[in-house]
Amino acid sequence: MKRLIVLGCGNTLRRDDGAGPEVVRRLEALGLDELETLATHQLLPEHAQAIAGFRQVVFVDACLTPGPTALRIGRIEAGDLDGFTLHQCSPDEILALAARLYDHVPEAWLITIPAHDLDIGDGLSEEVDRCCNEAVDEIRRLWETAEPLAS
Repeated sequence: MKRLIVLGCGNTLRRDDGAGPEVVRRLEALGLDELETLATHQLLPEHAQAIAGFRQVVFVDACLTPGPTALRIGRIEAGDLDGFTLHQCSPDEILALAARLYDHVPEAWLITIPAHDLDIGDGLSEEVDRCCNEAVDEIRRLWETAEPLAS
């Protein structure tokens, strides 16, 4: 079984919403063995197959927040599939699909990065850029130690 996959979600053409894919880009630049990455605009059912062969998964996404807030990290579990759609999924639904279809749920974390500027354009705000660096540090710590991320 593979070690760790990071799924970075977001739209790189909507400034801070591109935080997830930016974290993936920064992780790829590190060239860490046994770390796979995937950048996507949104989570889809096929991502259940992508995570099914891994011991651990980290989902990274921006969230719209009023005012300055900190990076949030939390452990997540498989949810239920009530109200599940084929067009967009939540991380807990992806985990539930992996359990149902592949009989495996990796240890999973969700990192949310506070977004403030979702205007059309590229580049991140200074605060989101800092949070992306923090997310990379946390994921690298998980990769190095195989210990849970800070809560």
